[in-house]
Amino acid sequence: MIRYIESVTSPGVSDPKNEDRVYFNNESIGVIDGATGLGDKNYLSSKYSDAEYLAECARLFFSTNLNKNTNTKNIIEQFILSFTNKNKEKFGDVPESKRYLFPTAGFVSATIKASFLEICSLGDCR
Repeated sequence: MIRYIESVTSPGVSDPKNEDRVYFNNESIGVIDGATGLGDKNYLSSKYSDAEYLAECARLFFSTNLNKNTNTKNIIEQFILSFTNKNKEKFGDVPESKRYLFPTAGFVSATIKASFLEICSLGDCR
């Protein structure tokens, strides 16, 4: 069983918005490091930055779906498909060559499996 005690994060920029999230459940814990898109506007939310919105959606999805009985790669793929399908209309007609305008996120997790501890990382999280 994983016991969550406390988290401390620090935004990478002077803007006080923190685009990082921590998720946890009894068998898995992880960090999602939201990265702001390079565009000058938000596509996804008027309340949050796009990276903060992406990280929060990932936090909710992973805390519910990652556990000892799931395949982490499949869960990540399911999240990407679900998030993209849910939000594709918000991206409008931005051409594929301009996808750098959109937010991204790094991710690292530790999940207790039947006989080992699985560590996964995607992006620049370590």
